[in-house]
Amino acid sequence: MRRNEKSRLSTRRGVTLFEVLLATTIFATATAVLSQLVQRGIVAASRADFESEASLRCENILQHLRSGIRVPRSHLTSSTDGWSSRIETVPESTELTLVVITVSNDIFDESFEFQRVERIRSYVLQDVGRHGR
Repeated sequence: MRRNEKSRLSTRRGVTLFEVLLATTIFATATAVLSQLVQRGIVAASRADFESEASLRCENILQHLRSGIRVPRSHLTSSTDGWSSRIETVPESTELTLVVITVSNDIFDESFEFQRVERIRSYVLQDVGRHGR
């Protein structure tokens, strides 16, 4: 009887070792998956920050145009602190002008670009040109 107990005990130890190896494998796989999810979350948060910054820059340029601070010229390009902006104006009628503001930055492997399209009353843009601000 003692032999059977020892035999059962040694078999039980082998199964326990297998269970530990299986649990370690599952833990390592779960850790790898979670680290990938964290990394993707960090990249997405960074991209969202850049989208917010680009949106604010477009809105700032648009408000400058509306208030007469900046003169719109087709294909105007300016660059500050890694950001570049381009303003294009397309007259649609005697009353409306289509303004396309493009803000870009090379932050990731590819270039990041944000575009805002707005219609502005033409007389606002004409006043900007006349005052020469």
